[in-house]
Amino acid sequence: AYLSGNIYATGVYRVSYEILCRLTQYENYTIYLFDIYRRERELRKFIAPKFKQVQVLPVDSKLYKTFVYPLFNLADHFRIKEYQSYGISLKFFYRFCKNCFQTLGRGFRYLEKKRTIPANFLKFNNSDIYFSTYNTIPLNVSFLLKLRKAIIIHDMIPIMHPEYFYDYENRQILEIIIKSISDNDIVICVSKSTKRDFLDYRPSFNPDNVFVSHLAGAVRFRPISSIKQVKSVKEKYNIPDHKN
Repeated sequence: AYLSGNIYATGVYRVSYEILCRLTQYENYTIYLFDIYRRERELRKFIAPKFKQVQVLPVDSKLYKTFVYPLFNLADHFRIKEYQSYGISLKFFYRFCKNCFQTLGRGFRYLEKKRTIPANFLKFNNSDIYFSTYNTIPLNVSFLLKLRKAIIIHDMIPIMHPEYFYDYENRQILEIIIKSISDNDIVICVSKSTKRDFLDYRPSFNPDNVFVSHLAGAVRFRPISSIKQVKSVKEKYNIPDHKN
């Protein structure tokens, strides 16, 4: 989901969201939503309501849903309050409450993630394609030989140019993601440069299984012909009239 209370949407979230928008236009297959961090609550709360035709794979126990979901819901509530507040003292209070409920919830989530869920229970062995828009392919998925796996590699910068990052975590995450890709999987790169970097890093990988699909803006980003709208935007952002 890559959401923080549905406020701060990252680039990976936006890519995933737009892909899901397009996939749901087709009716000849069923889409299941799954997050490797077991964030079923976030998928159900922020994503599924917008896509009635998708199903969220159930991973959380009934006990966890009953007692821990409310903690994260309260964290979401105070996060929005913090985001909307302008007073320093009030903002600090809301942030403190948010962090308390979030920390409690994460503690219980850590314990819940220890509970092993068989791949067949998650419908993976009855599916045709497992498609990851960023994260690593889980072990219980990679062992299913009949399941076709596809993953998007957005860039190789943390590995190729680690000097641009202040810590080692970004490189470590990407290395784990790439390590989870087996020789028969499909890799989708967002540029020719990313494809070249990926194959340089995995020289034994079959280049026929690596495809380039360039990113594009959402449908809301389009040329505007209305002079009145253009003038309004320029006035709002103090853009000179002669600038296009």
